[in-house]
Amino acid sequence: MGVNIAAQGEAQRLRELDSLRGLAAFSVVIHHLVLLGIGNHLAGSPALLQTGLMLLLQPVAAGSEAVILFFVLSGLVLSVPAIEGRPQPYRVFIVRRIFRIYLPFLAAILIAIAGNACFYGSITSSVWFHQFWTVPVKLPAVVEHLLFLGAYNTDRFDPPIWSLVHEMRISMVFPLLCGAVMAVKSGRAVAVSLAASIGSCLLEGMFPPAYSYLSTLRYAVFFVVGICIYREKNRIRDFYCKMPAMRKKLLLLAALLLYLYAGKILSIDTAPSSPTRIVSLLFGDWFVAAGAAAIIVAAIHSNTLRRMLLQRWIVWLGEMSYSLYLTHFIVLLLMVHMLYGRVPLTLLLALYLPASFVLSRMFYVAVERPSMNLGRRLCHRMG
Repeated sequence: MGVNIAAQGEAQRLRELDSLRGLAAFSVVIHHLVLLGIGNHLAGSPALLQTGLMLLLQPVAAGSEAVILFFVLSGLVLSVPAIEGRPQPYRVFIVRRIFRIYLPFLAAILIAIAGNACFYGSITSSVWFHQFWTVPVKLPAVVEHLLFLGAYNTDRFDPPIWSLVHEMRISMVFPLLCGAVMAVKSGRAVAVSLAASIGSCLLEGMFPPAYSYLSTLRYAVFFVVGICIYREKNRIRDFYCKMPAMRKKLLLLAALLLYLYAGKILSIDTAPSSPTRIVSLLFGDWFVAAGAAAIIVAAIHSNTLRRMLLQRWIVWLGEMSYSLYLTHFIVLLLMVHMLYGRVPLTLLLALYLPASFVLSRMFYVAVERPSMNLGRRLCHRMG
């Protein structure tokens, strides 16, 4: 039997989706660990060997795919009040997003800036790792990060925050986006989103590659996917529950394969200037989004998968998933700058995971949870 998410309590529903978000955040942590490890141990090795190893580790290191899953989940969760007929006033919505997203981001970026001020320079043999904390802190870069100004290098202090730039921009207009999606049929909304993706990819070369407002449009369309999932929840539930058990398993397997490998396979040997880059960006992202959407549906309606996601350790991971996403790379940067060359790299990488969990939990307790609670209290007073 499936579960009617409209009838569930909010806390129960969000626990399942938060658990899914927690696993995705963990895959981002592993993704960065793998990149550092490969960059040091396999530097100069054949590209085919490095690519093969990345594909082999993809089930636990799907970092870029996790971001698309985050966007789909955000679209779903943020659309619930409007679709359920209890939309929030815009001022309440924005205040909650600021306290939920921006204030924890602000605390994390200040920690990263302080770390960069103390440690900078080329440390390892990894070309990939040499993009971060290589130069002293400069005021213009700090202002850009604090105010999300212009098209700036979000790899400068805490690389994972690139997605938060788009998340906050989309949040500012999300009520309008949700209203526009609800005004048309879901199929048409998805078709328009696909057209917007094509347009953003075609024009990509005219703008900075990762941080432009055009890129924000490219990622906003995945919020639309999340909105449509919740809007069509009853139809999806009925369709899913009528499926034979074996077909459900095959659907989940296909979803996992799409989510994990579609984007990676399409982007193999695709140079930035290659004509096939547009195709790989467009279809890779959309295949990943389709896989993510099917995984979310299974997480909601499959009792077996729900039980797995509601295991205590996964719930714990999901609870602090945002803190883990914000702080894990800061931990990696600090550890490399303080310990690289002093302890074996294998030991450094082994210490990275427990250190990330400890700091993330501390950050969640000291920053993220108080910020959320304060936002709720302010919104309650605002009515």
